[in-house]
Amino acid sequence: MISILLFAAAWVACLAQSNEFASYSPAVGSGLGTPFLSSGEGIITGVKVWEQLTGTAVMFNRMLSVLLFAAAWVACLAKPNEYYSYSPALGSGGGTPFVTSGEGSITGVKVWEHPGNYITGFQLRYGTRWDRTIGRAVHAPLRLDLFEGETITQVSGKYHTSNFIYQLIFGTSRGRSLIVGQPVQNSFNFYPEHAEAELRILSGRFNGNGITSLGAHWGLAPEGYGNSTS
Repeated sequence: MISILLFAAAWVACLAQSNEFASYSPAVGSGLGTPFLSSGEGIITGVKVWEQLTGTAVMFNRMLSVLLFAAAWVACLAKPNEYYSYSPALGSGGGTPFVTSGEGSITGVKVWEHPGNYITGFQLRYGTRWDRTIGRAVHAPLRLDLFEGETITQVSGKYHTSNFIYQLIFGTSRGRSLIVGQPVQNSFNFYPEHAEAELRILSGRFNGNGITSLGAHWGLAPEGYGNSTS
């Protein structure tokens, strides 16, 4: 989970001035231990790798994760987004990692709930296009369509430390909200560090039943992309 979150943090920093030649190769390895992030100016000009000799190449596997992450991070170094901030993921963190993506501001949200229980899935619309469904779509979703110029400025709800996200609340710049799920377990409240920023990406993990962890990434939509759905 650490690897995908570190990548997402770097990737969102590029959204205001996207690099069409950037791509991401998903991290491999167990993902255990202390998180780290390498940084520097310019391109990578050298690599050192240490191998464990007790019979397993542990350091090599972990180095693969940072090299894959660095490929995305280096592409962003020259174009930082001063409005970017990250609300660290909460939840059990079991299952498959995800990162939403799309061009422009988020203009719509769909959320699916297991009746009277936890959040099974959600979907974001960027501009006029819906991103893929994250998690599992069951029954009919609850939906929020944003007005012209309206942005998502808060994501809150409830989660359990050992299984699922139980409630999702999306708040907008116009005081509207979408509330889905059950108000039980632990509370969380995500919001940007800069007043001008808006929700740009959600990341976390899901399994075959529902959403197990969630984090939020804040920033500005790339110049030239509005949030019109027309």
